[in-house]
Amino acid sequence: VHERNSYRIARPPEADGLMRRLIKKLSIIILVFSFAASCSLNPFGGVSSAGGMLKSSDSGDSWELKSRLEDGSALGSLGVARTRLDPSDKNRLYLASFTKGVYQSSNAGDNWKNVLTGSRIYDLQINPTNGQEVYAGGTTGNAAKLFKTQDGGATWTVSFSQSSASAFVSAVALVPGDSKAVVISLSTGEILRSVNSGTSWDLLKPVSGRVLKIFASGINSNVYFALSRREGLYRSTDAGASWTKLSLPGATGQFLGGSQTFEDFTLADSESVIYLVGSAGVFRSRNLGNNWEKLDLPLHDANTTATAIAVNPKNSNQIFTAVGQTFYKSTDSGATWQTVAISTTVVVRDLQVSPDE
Repeated sequence: VHERNSYRIARPPEADGLMRRLIKKLSIIILVFSFAASCSLNPFGGVSSAGGMLKSSDSGDSWELKSRLEDGSALGSLGVARTRLDPSDKNRLYLASFTKGVYQSSNAGDNWKNVLTGSRIYDLQINPTNGQEVYAGGTTGNAAKLFKTQDGGATWTVSFSQSSASAFVSAVALVPGDSKAVVISLSTGEILRSVNSGTSWDLLKPVSGRVLKIFASGINSNVYFALSRREGLYRSTDAGASWTKLSLPGATGQFLGGSQTFEDFTLADSESVIYLVGSAGVFRSRNLGNNWEKLDLPLHDANTTATAIAVNPKNSNQIFTAVGQTFYKSTDSGATWQTVAISTTVVVRDLQVSPDE
């Protein structure tokens, strides 16, 4: 059962008709919720026991659990960090699991198979120009590792390995326009780059804290962003040689300290707008992080932690986020919101939007 509420300003009937037509064209949304057996395994913190993927084909009004394996059994207890959609094949999906490796679906999530076992995977990226090439970052035993497949998951090789009892590859980014450039982060804040598809690596300037996500600009090859869960969002304008910690509105103009956490970010409008979410809610910057505004959500309880954010790549007015077990969507750049209560106790950790063909 999904409870749906709308929070919107009054508009003429003809405008409502137009909005309904626009919503019908809205993309499929893939939502990942994740759990972990212990805090040490879960990159987001927290303790729980199961996870998987939910899929919506009606713009988030309803959700369906997609957890069936090819043999008919269920995924079961699965800690999911990320889901990825193959840009060259809308039916091929990947799950990065920090408990069971990498899962792949070739039919839009209806069935899954485990294509990389024996490792804990925290992030995964697909080459946008070659869907057969996939990078998966995580750990095996006492080593942080980056795995690579060039045949769609049939076989994997190790592109990076560093002995460590606690560190793992926590984030992976591919550099648009350069098919051989890969950027990774370790859970210690170290950041490395390869310009030859992972054959060799250069150590870049590190940031503080565990990095959850890295973004490499497709417009300016020198611009990177890195999100630290405890420290906030960093920006580099010299390809990782140095980093600037960005500021949010507040008494001191800086990120709040203490128990403040930052969970996700995304860029929109040809990378001119940044959305950032965390324990303080949803923020937006229209000038690459120099200034920020807070987007007010219709919250019903004390929980303000937004854990995932996505923007429709074909219509930047459509924004999606999640707080607890409530899914939020806006069709007017965050001025008003609709909500859908999802019947689950899980935590939403990733939102992916797949535009309709």
